[in-house]
Amino acid sequence: MQDALIKGILLGLTLAALIGPVFFALIQTSIDRGFKAGFFLAIGISLSDSLYIFLTNFFLSFVQSIHNLNEILGVFGGFVLIIVGVMTMLKSPKPPRDIDMEIERSRLKSLALIGRGFLLNFAHPGVLIFWLGIITLINSNWQYNTEAQITLYLATVITVFSTDLLKAFLAGKISHLLTPRFLLWMNRVMGVILIIFGLQLFLRTLFF
Repeated sequence: MQDALIKGILLGLTLAALIGPVFFALIQTSIDRGFKAGFFLAIGISLSDSLYIFLTNFFLSFVQSIHNLNEILGVFGGFVLIIVGVMTMLKSPKPPRDIDMEIERSRLKSLALIGRGFLLNFAHPGVLIFWLGIITLINSNWQYNTEAQITLYLATVITVFSTDLLKAFLAGKISHLLTPRFLLWMNRVMGVILIIFGLQLFLRTLFF
């Protein structure tokens, strides 16, 4: 159980640190409209992650009857995580202007902000790929029981939500730190972490 908790926190920190449209939307919203707006946006992001966890687990349980499924998913999941890690390392993070302008012009209320956070996160293909790879790793390699899986998922989502709240709270103070060079190195570090997870899944599936 403790192992699942620790891994869930680490996965949450990794997902929260990925630089993309959701990251910039959260920072920009918090700077322009305050912590409360960032809080509601973070709720939508966490709800979206929770839905991805449910849908991915449902999909994997639906195809459990396939012969050698664990091996297939292990190789596929490891490959996906390695590719995402490499792409993250090579990506030059740039805030999308259309999202920034849309947030600046809008007078969104709490429910609308939750919906915006949900849609921004849910529509980002990188989040789907992340969860597909991670849940494949959990089911094919770590092989936790149901209680441990729930612990890991809750730890991941709560960690993401907590770090998003921290970003919203510190947005005005850290905005000057978000230089292109800093964001580039953040992506490189997160890319290496994803590659390590992918290699672990890939190698253990093939050789252990």
